[in-house]
Amino acid sequence: MTTITATQLRNVIGSVLNEVQFKGERIILNRQGKPAAALIPIEDLRLLEEAEDRMDAETIERVLSDPATKYYTLEEAEAMLDL
Repeated sequence: MTTITATQLRNVIGSVLNEVQFKGERIILNRQGKPAAALIPIEDLRLLEEAEDRMDAETIERVLSDPATKYYTLEEAEAMLDL
């Protein structure tokens, strides 16, 4: 995995995007010597989002199947939050 600074990125954004898009490279962007962000291929992002969606669905399913789960109406929830 390649690491570059934000300053370096400004000078080579075109070639960096080509590396990410066409070669599947993952690029770490450093700011003030610390990792701040990452450039990843769009397919990697899609896979990450699908994994997050599956995990969310599993959590919802687990909560809904728990007989101890208490459900509230919208009005009850608003009253508890003083909305």
